[in-house]
Amino acid sequence: MISFVFGLLISGCNREKTACFGYRSTPIEGWEQHNVLTFKVDTIKQSGEYGVYVSLRTTNAYPFQSIFLLVKTQLVSPEWNNQDTLVCVLTDKQGIHSGHGISFYQNDYLLKKIKLQRGQSGNIMVSHIMRRNILPGISDVGVTVKKE
Repeated sequence: MISFVFGLLISGCNREKTACFGYRSTPIEGWEQHNVLTFKVDTIKQSGEYGVYVSLRTTNAYPFQSIFLLVKTQLVSPEWNNQDTLVCVLTDKQGIHSGHGISFYQNDYLLKKIKLQRGQSGNIMVSHIMRRNILPGISDVGVTVKKE
C-alpha cells in the first residue's frame, strides 16, 4: 500500500513537468503519408525550456533502415509555429535494431529543445515524408514534451 501511494505521489510530480505525452497507433496495413497524427500540448504550467521527443514503435516488417518524419508544432498565446524534419535511424546496415524490445522495438528521439511560456497550449502533428506512400511496420508514434 505504501509503495502504491508513493507511486501516485511521484507520478503527480511528473505531470507538472510533462505538457504532452501520448501515442497514436497506425493502421495495421501501414502508415500512409496523408495520415497526420496529432498530439495535444496541454496548457504550460511553468515557463522554461522543454524537450520535444518523438518515439516510434516498429516491427520487423519495416523495410528500411531509417524514416524521415515531418513534425509541425503549433502553439498559441503567444503564437509559435515551426516545422522540422526528423531523421530516425531504426537499424544499422546489418539490420540490427537500435531500439529496445523483442518483437516491437521502441526508439526515442530528441527533436529539439524549446522555450515555452506559461499559458501556452497547442498541437504537434507528425507525418512521414518517405517516397513510399504506405509504410508497414510502424505500429505506434508518440510525442512527449517535458520540462528539462
